[in-house]
Amino acid sequence: MGDEEDIPGEDLASAIREPNGAPVAEALIGCSFYRDDPDDLATITQCDRGSGRLSLQFPTGATRVASLASGYVLLTPALRAALEAATTPTQRADKKARASIAGYGFTGAIEQQDVDPLLSAIRCAQEGVVPPIDARRRALSLAEKYGMERVVAKLASAWVDADPARLLPDVLITLLSALRHSGRSSEALRRSEILRSPGLGLSSSEERVLFTERAALLADRYEHTGMSEFLVEARKAASRSWANGPSEHCSHVFERLKKLERESKA
Repeated sequence: MGDEEDIPGEDLASAIREPNGAPVAEALIGCSFYRDDPDDLATITQCDRGSGRLSLQFPTGATRVASLASGYVLLTPALRAALEAATTPTQRADKKARASIAGYGFTGAIEQQDVDPLLSAIRCAQEGVVPPIDARRRALSLAEKYGMERVVAKLASAWVDADPARLLPDVLITLLSALRHSGRSSEALRRSEILRSPGLGLSSSEERVLFTERAALLADRYEHTGMSEFLVEARKAASRSWANGPSEHCSHVFERLKKLERESKA
C-alpha cells in the first residue's frame, strides 16, 4: 500500500449521506478500497449514496459489491478536497473539539451532548481554573464515564493543584479513588495528607468517604512497608469515618485491618 493515508469507510459513509455529500461520493470513484488487507486493493467504480454500497474492480478483473462502511479508502487529493469542501463550520468545530478531548487522553467515542462540557472541563484544567461545583461534578462524572482512571486523576489533580490551600471534597474523593485504582497509592496517600488539617468544614458524608479512602491507603502503605504506624493510623482514619455513619466500604476496610493486625501479631 505504501505510505498513503487511509480513512475509515464508516466516516465516508456518513459524509456522503449529508446534504452536501454528493461531491464526496463522486470523488470516491477511482479511489482504492480495502477491507482487511491493505495490500489487497480494489478500485471503486460506483458509489451509491443512499445505501453506501460500492462496486469494486480488482486488478485481476474480478468485480465485487461491498459496503463502504466495511473497509478503508486511500485518501487522494481530490477526495481530501471534497471532504474539506463538504465539512461545515459546525462539523469542523466538532472535529477540533473531539481532537482536543482525545489529545487529553479520552480516547473513546464521546456522545454529542457530552462534547462541550467535557472540553470545557479540560480547558479549565489546562488553564488552572476551578469550575463551579455543579460544572465540575458533571465533568468528573463524564471523566469517569469516558476515561481510564489515569485520565480521571489527571483532570482532578489539575483542579486540586490550581488552588492547593483550598479543599475541594468532591474533587479529592474522585482523585484519591482514581489514583489508588491506577496503581498510584503512594501519591494518593500524599494527597490525602490535607485531611490531617483542622477545620476542614467537611460534611458528614464527605468525611465518611474521604477517611474511608485514607484508611484504605494507609493499609496499602502498611502492606508495602510493614511499618506498624501506618496500621495504627489506618484504624484511626477508619474510626473517624465510622463515627460519621456506617458504610459497606468502611466495613470492608475494618475487616481488612483486623486481618492485618492478626497477621502482625502472629
